[in-house]
Amino acid sequence: MNISPLKKIQSMPLSKVWTYADFFQRYRVLCKYKDIKRNNMKATCEKILDNNIQDPDKFKFGKTKIFFRAGQVAYLEKLRADKLRACCIIIQKQVRAFICRKKYLRMLHSICCLQRYARGYLARRHAQHLREERAAITIQRHVRGWVKRTQYARIKKCVLGIQTYARGYLGKRYYRMLLLNHKVCGFGCSQNSVSVDV
Repeated sequence: MNISPLKKIQSMPLSKVWTYADFFQRYRVLCKYKDIKRNNMKATCEKILDNNIQDPDKFKFGKTKIFFRAGQVAYLEKLRADKLRACCIIIQKQVRAFICRKKYLRMLHSICCLQRYARGYLARRHAQHLREERAAITIQRHVRGWVKRTQYARIKKCVLGIQTYARGYLGKRYYRMLLLNHKVCGFGCSQNSVSVDV
């Protein structure tokens, strides 16, 4: 018994009928971009159904429409909802990643600015400390030099005074000895006694 394909399709208990354009418009999310043929909707719809429904008895292709058995449209709706949910999750993930990345970069920029200002402040404070320390060392050097020069001048003055008095005393003593020798020996022998005493 030879039954034509149209009569075979009409004899099947199919519950849902879609035109190719409506089916593609509704379920194009279930196929990849490279599988879409805009000039051949029937081939595109065949590709969508072959990829998602394994049993070819659950659907049939007519000239302008697709016929489905009961429950297949609900299954395709579930696949479509899962695909859209997965796409929404990807979009949310990308948006959240973008927001977190912008927030992180803002925080990183703020932290870098704070670190830059803090390091600049610490460097300026360290430089000021070095300048003050060098100035203090210079002042100490000059003060210590002045103190030592003053001490040296005082000690020199004391030493020179002691030397002066000592030399004066020794000179006077020597002069008295000469006078004493001159008186004792007379004028003629004073020269010899002076040479002997010396």
